[in-house]
Amino acid sequence: MTVKDKTRAKLPPIAPKDSPSHQKLIAEAKIAGQDVELLRDILWLVCAHDHLLSFAVVVKRILSILDITLPGWQEQLDQSGISNWRVPLEWIQQNSDLLTLQIGEEFSLKHNASGSNPILGNSVRFPMHTLLSQPLPFGESDEERKRFIRLSGHLLIAQVIALNEHSTRSEYEAYANEERWKPLPNDIYPSTVAVRRLSEKRYQFRLLDLPL
Repeated sequence: MTVKDKTRAKLPPIAPKDSPSHQKLIAEAKIAGQDVELLRDILWLVCAHDHLLSFAVVVKRILSILDITLPGWQEQLDQSGISNWRVPLEWIQQNSDLLTLQIGEEFSLKHNASGSNPILGNSVRFPMHTLLSQPLPFGESDEERKRFIRLSGHLLIAQVIALNEHSTRSEYEAYANEERWKPLPNDIYPSTVAVRRLSEKRYQFRLLDLPL
């Protein structure tokens, strides 16, 4: 199966704890002296794809969220713990070429020439991961792109706080069912779809109406 095929196919589900992609990322982090426990927490709280499709893109997006957050966000970032994620995420970004060699080309998949999300074929199972790999709004408006990133950040913070309250890392790492893992009282999938839609050219103007 080619990398392009992987973006379209429903890959066989595997528990993250048994996933070669997760295992290789964690092993490389340990060799590099990174905080492996924090990295495992990040994978859980993002609900990372079991095969880590486009995870390098996800990492870049979370760093962008941290870079352009507004002053009023700090309390929520601290409450969620996301404010502590920068070091391992920057390590992944700085070593993405090496990690791609170790894990596979799918680790750094980007959107194609038409701007399609690289993991839409797996979006139902991994809604937050899919949102964080969504191409930014097309066009010349940097403000629209920033607003889309912030809106994604709002949803990420909400998910992380809720997952800390309603789930455990062990539950995520052991989950291998075909159906989406649903640990929260309210399914986040519809919200991620709504936010992703705002990146489309026909809807992105609405970003300017949001208080972001």
